[in-house]
Amino acid sequence: MENVSRGSSLNRKPLHLAIHAVLHNQKIIQTSSALLLSAGLAGNAVAMPMSVAPDMGVQVQQLQSQKYENTLVIIDSQLKDNEILSTSAPIGSKVYRLDITKDGIEQISEIFKKHKGLTSVHFLSHGGSGYLSLGNAILKAETINYYKEKIQGWQQSLSAGADLLFYGCETASGAKGAELLDKLAELTGADVAGSTNVTGSTASGGDWELEYKVGGITASNLQSKNYPHTLVDGQFIVGDGSGGGGGGGGYYNSDEYDVGGAGVAGGGGDDII
Repeated sequence: MENVSRGSSLNRKPLHLAIHAVLHNQKIIQTSSALLLSAGLAGNAVAMPMSVAPDMGVQVQQLQSQKYENTLVIIDSQLKDNEILSTSAPIGSKVYRLDITKDGIEQISEIFKKHKGLTSVHFLSHGGSGYLSLGNAILKAETINYYKEKIQGWQQSLSAGADLLFYGCETASGAKGAELLDKLAELTGADVAGSTNVTGSTASGGDWELEYKVGGITASNLQSKNYPHTLVDGQFIVGDGSGGGGGGGGYYNSDEYDVGGAGVAGGGGDDII
């Protein structure tokens, strides 16, 4: 009896440890599931041991990249220190810089032809009351009909409810500014937003808000906190401030960037950041 009793005691101890281990593992799994649920990844949280759980940082970055994979950021190279602006682009988005010696509307049309289902496009360029400076072209209410067919063609690349956001300083201010943005919304079928005041560095008197809106804008504004300038017309890298490409040198040739994601396939000269 004594030997049996000791044997029973010895047998119960491993069972107790086994039960404790099972409960401990369940606690780990529950904790892992809670973490995944908080990151919106509950679908992958079914009985997943910690040892094989995916890297949360990688998962979150992949989700962010997917969120903005249909977002473009188009930057006019006339903007001073414009390479700083490219760092404000969302992870997963694509960044293009316009050649200041060529018509910006035509360049944008060519860029759009590379994409389908775009949900938001951010345009960073100089501007003034009622107009935008894009490449060597000036877009305003009085001349927009000249580009009517090209701008209408953008619809083919946009998803339903897409947002077009124009950051040029004071572009949407006054009656002419409102007319320009209303016309852009009409021609593209998109929701459109633009600035009615100075855009850019708060230290220089600007902000990154887009006060005038046509339709329901759902895209978040870019916030380039490290950019030290404003987008007031006249701060050109080259030329005389008229929007032309004179003065020689100092411009970029429609560079394309894929922000934080896989490389852009094909096309020589594309840079990845």
